[in-house]
Amino acid sequence: EDANLDVAVAQTVASKFRNAGQTCICVNRVLVHENIVDEFSAKLAAAVAKLKVGNGLEKDTQVGPVINSKGFDKIVTQINDAIDKGAELLYGNQFDANKEKGYFFVHPTVLKNVKEDMMIMQEETFGPVVPITSFKNLEEAVAIANGTPYGLAAY
Repeated sequence: EDANLDVAVAQTVASKFRNAGQTCICVNRVLVHENIVDEFSAKLAAAVAKLKVGNGLEKDTQVGPVINSKGFDKIVTQINDAIDKGAELLYGNQFDANKEKGYFFVHPTVLKNVKEDMMIMQEETFGPVVPITSFKNLEEAVAIANGTPYGLAAY
């Protein structure tokens, strides 16, 4: 709970949105102490709102397309599942896809109050979505981190 939030936000953005969240070491889950989760989440959503989505060949683009329609569908399904189960959408949940032309964009998305029973906490997303969940103490954070049979990257 004594984290430098500006550094934490910058590092989260750098890790999560690299290659539209499609690297094996991208953030999959963000665990934040309950005393700072509101401030961290607001700062993260503001930083994510500044990211430029577009053609990856353009110099100023920061978030390009996702790999294919299957990946796109998985990301959209995870976002919808989280929101349907009570996650709070702080930013994003916008899409631009054209199956005929073969492009699939998921705009950077930030979800707060994500719970362990949501698909996004149990499966790799491989896309530009940050699920934030809070914890009370170190023991709870470790339990959340270990609450999946997969080696999901959590920070």
